[in-house]
Amino acid sequence: MLGLLTVALLPHAGHEVLQVVCECLSGQVLLARPLLAGGEKELVPLQEEVKRALCRVPIVGGVSDGQQSIRYAVAHAMPQVPHPPCHFHYLREAKKQLKKRVRLEACCQGGHGFHFPRMRHVLRCLSLAGFVLLVGCGGVRQRLAEEGYLQQQLYDYAYDVPLDSLWTEAKAVTGVEHGEERSEDGVRVFFIPARPGTAEGDSAPQALPGILMRGWERDGRGYVHIFHVRYGAPAPRIDDLGARAADLELKLLARFHPEDARKFQEGARRAGQRAR
Repeated sequence: MLGLLTVALLPHAGHEVLQVVCECLSGQVLLARPLLAGGEKELVPLQEEVKRALCRVPIVGGVSDGQQSIRYAVAHAMPQVPHPPCHFHYLREAKKQLKKRVRLEACCQGGHGFHFPRMRHVLRCLSLAGFVLLVGCGGVRQRLAEEGYLQQQLYDYAYDVPLDSLWTEAKAVTGVEHGEERSEDGVRVFFIPARPGTAEGDSAPQALPGILMRGWERDGRGYVHIFHVRYGAPAPRIDDLGARAADLELKLLARFHPEDARKFQEGARRAGQRAR
């Protein structure tokens, strides 16, 4: 699953401005194109092109600034995708509205508004909240960006090893060997449902996650996808990137292609640093 970030400036007459569409978590540029105008009719084809390129990956959200042309273009190209403003612009617009309220109250009471000190305090609190949001959540954004990058890189990774060897190592990576195993149209499926229980070293009851693993061969290459299964939730869809167990798939990759595993880890680290 992806979230899209659209970045652009308002074009000046006769000067092109670069319009950029990125993936929110990793910061990876999906499309960049210079345009002489930034209206809805110019931006809709860009959003539709990104949507066609990501036909196999669900888009769950979009983020941009307050430009109406971008918001209208996203609403036209992807009407079912929520598209809120980014946190910076959201807080900036809220601060503008509070400043207007402060000036209005001051004018209505002859410049000696009773609520003026209180509103200034609210403005300071709002600025502090924005700072905490940008700094305090940096670790969360970094973790999400790293995981999102790995999920994208491992989305359809092909191994040049026989499926039997790949399947055995995949079961070893998950740490479980006994579960429901079956075959569906040439695809091996290994399933362990989530269940209530107690985690090791913890006396408090909590749900233990399950594992869904799918493996197949195509054109002489092996494929294995591993998913986390949450207790009480339906089985994940095969195209659900958010349910992919990127940590387990990375361990499996390190057993057969350690150089690719190191490359993906380094790319995830850089993506996390950009998002922080």
